[in-house]
Amino acid sequence: MSRPPRDALRREILTVSGRLFTTLGFRATSLQMIADEVSCSKASLLYHFKSKAAILDALIAGLGDDLEQMIVRLEETPDADQLARALELSVALVVRHRSALAMLRGLDEIAEVSAVAIRSQEWADRARAILAGGPEPTPLRQAAALTLEHGLLGACLALPDLTDEELAGCLLQVGARILALDPAGLGPLPA
Repeated sequence: MSRPPRDALRREILTVSGRLFTTLGFRATSLQMIADEVSCSKASLLYHFKSKAAILDALIAGLGDDLEQMIVRLEETPDADQLARALELSVALVVRHRSALAMLRGLDEIAEVSAVAIRSQEWADRARAILAGGPEPTPLRQAAALTLEHGLLGACLALPDLTDEELAGCLLQVGARILALDPAGLGPLPA
């Protein structure tokens, strides 16, 4: 059996790892399981990635890049527009990175896993604070923000057959209802 080129093996490790992390979860997937699925040795796998967390980091790198851009966009948004913008950016983020978020599902000790995961948590905290109404939110706004946050993620994971555009449209409509925003005032998904 001939060996695939290094880049091809690396891509296959990422493909198989992404599938296993999404279906079984990060914690339930072992390096040996990945190596077995890829038909390589565990040593070969570790040549390409020093740890399972390094594989996860490679898989969710795009999420980290988008988080940085979206945090800057949200911080540049005038206070009067932050609620609608936080909703639009949150929907864009979860729709664009459904698979990465599925891989992060169930990771309680986020700090031990990935810098991108830590940044994801910071984004979620910032967006939740804005959606909840700022420094002194009412209980109703807190409930609305939490309902929206968990609903966004849940819908992205539970509705894989919807296109990104269909899912984003549905989520923006539901988010507008939850937050009492005019859906006509919400723009298309930010790039």
